[in-house]
Amino acid sequence: MSAVELTSFLNEYLTPMTDAVLEQLGTVDKYMGDAIMAFWNAPLDDREHAVHAVRAALHMRKLLVDLNRRWTDTASPTNRVFHQVKFGVGLNTGECCVGNLGSSRRFDYSAIGDEVNIASRLEGASKVLGVDIVASAPTREGAPDFAWLEIDRVLLKGKTLPTAVFALAGGPEVAASADFRELAKLHEDMLAAYRERDFLEAGRLAGEAAQRAPGELGGLYMNYYLERFALLATSKLGEAWEPVFVLETK
Repeated sequence: MSAVELTSFLNEYLTPMTDAVLEQLGTVDKYMGDAIMAFWNAPLDDREHAVHAVRAALHMRKLLVDLNRRWTDTASPTNRVFHQVKFGVGLNTGECCVGNLGSSRRFDYSAIGDEVNIASRLEGASKVLGVDIVASAPTREGAPDFAWLEIDRVLLKGKTLPTAVFALAGGPEVAASADFRELAKLHEDMLAAYRERDFLEAGRLAGEAAQRAPGELGGLYMNYYLERFALLATSKLGEAWEPVFVLETK
């Protein structure tokens, strides 16, 4: 792909993704290559900031499906191979410093702070965990009506204490569905077995959950849980072992 083609491709991707943020009252901070940094609740107060951020993430997921379909159709007549584009979203809620940052000659309206760093770590964790949208407990608490599944307690790089992280399965309509409630119960039983060191049972339940999970969660079960439980089942764990996943990368 030439520089001109890459620029066109990125613009075609970033434009609808930016619209998804703005439509949910978000503030676009900056673009970093193919990534967007955005925040909510500034410069104007937004009591539903967590809900709006979650809605934006769900809309982005749908937009990417549409974009991949379009790009596949465009590539097909030219016999060019198109590899499906994937993305990762990290959502966190907390206090940070927002304002004009930079120099007296040039500055940006931006956000900095530990909570911003955590959101970045969660975005990076999405690749390892095999799920596209990863959120912290405070974000989940701010948007409780959505369909959430606890992934694990994760020790993020640079942190000393683990934190619970969650996968976003869908909106309130998904959360209210019988299929999701069945999956959530199966998922809860799987985590209980894992935390009780019954890794064979946890693996069995993960395999069953993988058959029921929607496509965007398939990687979570197949690439994270099944591999993790298989490894733990053959490892010699000491008494000090805790059910925490240590994330070695940013």
